[in-house]
Amino acid sequence: MEPERDDNSPRMDAKPSAQADGRACRWCGERFPEGELHEEADLGPLCGRCIDVIRSRGENLTLKD
Repeated sequence: MEPERDDNSPRMDAKPSAQADGRACRWCGERFPEGELHEEADLGPLCGRCIDVIRSRGENLTLKD
């Protein structure tokens, strides 16, 4: 009989997610597929959520794309 597994424990047979192959947002550190990040001139790659938060604080961003 196989022991019960906690739902939060990683599966050994699970394939890496697409996010594991992507790049990390410079601000939050979360990994995203390449096309979901935007390059900011000074900060580097940022996700859309962090861009919105930074702008909501009244800061200007210069996005390269």
